[in-house]
Amino acid sequence: MNIRTNIQLKYLFISGLLFLSFYFFYSLVYEIGSIFAFVLLVLLGLVILIVTVQAFLGNNRIALSFGIMMIGVVAVNEVLKSELFKSEKVLQASLIDDFSSIHLTLRKNHEFEITSKYFFGPDEIFRGEYEIYDSKIIFLDPPYDNDLIPDTVFIEGDKIYLRLNKQGEPDIGFASYFQVQENR
Repeated sequence: MNIRTNIQLKYLFISGLLFLSFYFFYSLVYEIGSIFAFVLLVLLGLVILIVTVQAFLGNNRIALSFGIMMIGVVAVNEVLKSELFKSEKVLQASLIDDFSSIHLTLRKNHEFEITSKYFFGPDEIFRGEYEIYDSKIIFLDPPYDNDLIPDTVFIEGDKIYLRLNKQGEPDIGFASYFQVQENR
């Protein structure tokens, strides 16, 4: 092996390990460094891509194999998180405020997913089971990490209300209901 091959391998190996660490532990890294975690993840991904292309052009089989393996790990992980292996969606709704959004998905197999998305932050995903009785959705597992979303919500028309007021009517204040996008 020549010096250039060794340098490619070292860059690829170090950046690859850092990238996978940041990729799989993104939410922990984000808490420490917020937007810098996202920028660092993108930069490390670019380094891996550039060094893998250089390895391909330079016919460096070891570096090329490692680079393809890194890209493959991320691709397989993303496919496993995709909709391919999940039950059919029966309802989708969103609660959107200024800098974040919460998306609710109810599935045919009575499982729910609530995804909190923050501006440049990691997504938080809550999963569990639900039941529907009349116009109520009852979450059998905690739907959220605080009391924003109660264990029972109310469906009325194209909205899912989080609470009822003292008169038993839906609370229509700011960030108090999900807007339904799809309902089968």
